[in-house]
Amino acid sequence: MTESIIQSTFVHTCTLSHLYTADNTKNLNKRIFWRPTQNNPPPQPPPKSLPELLKEHDLPLGLFPKNITGYNFDVNTRKITVDVPGICDVSGLRFSNTVTGCLERGRLNHIKGIRTESLTWEEVHCIEIKLRKGKLHLHLTGKVDKLRRLDEFATLKDVQTKSFTFGIL
Repeated sequence: MTESIIQSTFVHTCTLSHLYTADNTKNLNKRIFWRPTQNNPPPQPPPKSLPELLKEHDLPLGLFPKNITGYNFDVNTRKITVDVPGICDVSGLRFSNTVTGCLERGRLNHIKGIRTESLTWEEVHCIEIKLRKGKLHLHLTGKVDKLRRLDEFATLKDVQTKSFTFGIL
């Protein structure tokens, strides 16, 4: 039995191969099969911006500063890591260089790297949307519970980073 393979490449995702076999009766049999190509991986959808990801999870767009340097979101574990260019304040929240947490619908949980202003800067462990007196608020929980107006975080804010000499964060 003799075999020959003729290949054609389609788009970017796979190769169409035609396998021709000749049996003893000199009849050609054609079989078509698909196999992934190794040099052309399937195209990936463009990554979402952080505000789009927050909106998709029912959180305000301006929860993080506008000038973040990047973020990573693991869909399986729901863990998000946001890189901020330096320590900065946005609407009464202080962000460290790296903020981590678990992103859920309407909630950012297990937070490390965000503090809120009280008498001192206190750690925030959870941020969630709450309805109170007919209005939506951002509820910050940690050592101190605080309610902030949701409209304070409705838009992205460009902020300057701060330098601290006493290591507040």
